[in-house]
Amino acid sequence: SNLPQDFTAKQVSDLCGSRAGLEVPLEAIVLVHGSTGNAELSLPNKRARNTLLAALDRWELCAGSPPLMARPLAEARAKLKVHERLRDGLRRLRGPEKCVRSFHNFVPGASYGDPLVQRSLKHCAVGLRG
Repeated sequence: SNLPQDFTAKQVSDLCGSRAGLEVPLEAIVLVHGSTGNAELSLPNKRARNTLLAALDRWELCAGSPPLMARPLAEARAKLKVHERLRDGLRRLRGPEKCVRSFHNFVPGASYGDPLVQRSLKHCAVGLRG
């Protein structure tokens, strides 16, 4: 996770070779584009998987970029599923653009319609971390 959106399978393969010394054929790489760039790799055995996970996890591709997150596929898919659910919840909380909503549930002692708790959210976000 956290690959640049324009990253290619060839670049992922080259990255695996340079960082972990593993040759990963292009056919074994599936790029999954979403909110962050993700790649799913089919590796021949657990040893190769563990070597690659250790080499790529928390490694910064370039200065200032978010570190890569390398996880076993089942764990990565589960975390991405939770991430999508959080984003959906935040999207609903924000509501339609230019819409003022009451956030009385989040302010102790406030009641519905209280002008002090009427807000328009411009942006809600969630990020993936380890």
